[in-house]
Amino acid sequence: MDTNVLHAYVNGQFVPEEEATVSVFDRAFRSGDHVYEVQRTFNGTLHGLDGHMKRLFKALHYTRIDPLMTPDELGAATTRLVEHNSKVAGPDLDLVSCQVITRGSTKTLLSGPPTVIIYTQLLDMSALARTYLLGKPLITPGVQRVPAASLTPRVKIANKMSLMLAWLEVSALDPEAQALVLDRDGNVTTCAPGSGFLFIVDGVIHVPNRRNTLDSSAMGFTLELAAQLGIEVREGDYTTFDVYNADEAFTTNTKDCIAPVSKLNGLRIGTGRPGPMYKRLVTAWSEAVGVDIVGRAVGLLPVTEREELLAAARTT
Repeated sequence: MDTNVLHAYVNGQFVPEEEATVSVFDRAFRSGDHVYEVQRTFNGTLHGLDGHMKRLFKALHYTRIDPLMTPDELGAATTRLVEHNSKVAGPDLDLVSCQVITRGSTKTLLSGPPTVIIYTQLLDMSALARTYLLGKPLITPGVQRVPAASLTPRVKIANKMSLMLAWLEVSALDPEAQALVLDRDGNVTTCAPGSGFLFIVDGVIHVPNRRNTLDSSAMGFTLELAAQLGIEVREGDYTTFDVYNADEAFTTNTKDCIAPVSKLNGLRIGTGRPGPMYKRLVTAWSEAVGVDIVGRAVGLLPVTEREELLAAARTT
């Protein structure tokens, strides 16, 4: 691989990013018929790759797509690509890596050869810094979560039109907001376009019933850290009433790791700023990955932008 150019992996070949292409006849393009996974780096090192590979291959089994690769082979290709692209990007930037596996061409039978793609993208550290210090607003959209009986939400399947519509609906009201999607019974589930959700009441973490949510690696890691810290976790069916009356709330995903929620539907959650439980958990995250997650994102901002953001975070 050219040491000065970002690359991607397409069907067994590492190619310059600009040359990475997929056929217009691919089922992913025609039908959204593919599964995927996403990881991120900390100082150029991937976090939790094995867990992501396990979930990806559960998705492949569920969707009956044979990648013609083992988890170890796909993981090795991902590691090699990330190591190269991290060197090209430089030490101050982190990446997300994504594996996309499709059922292949519409010109073949359903069991035809798959398309296997791996690519990376740079993290927007400025957006992360703002979220970490100020929190993110959530809004509940009219679009509901697709029932688990129709399509499992527990793995990353590309058919996410309902979540995209939920996100677009909310973004029209507030471009900085995420959508906290409800199920048909009015229970909170997950955040669109792709984050886990949890909230705190009286020092206890409450997690929405996971039959309707992604088996999130970031959520799972957060709950592992909570267990190490002796924090109780309860899972159940919760409505917006429960969230409105929470002390704190967070989202979890691969890019953010864990991020505070400032308000839901315009109603402030707790103080509306990162609270003590968030600070405990993000500190535990930082210690586990060997990077000050919040400090790194804030420290990479231009001086003026950083000072303005820190001033905004100090206001109530």
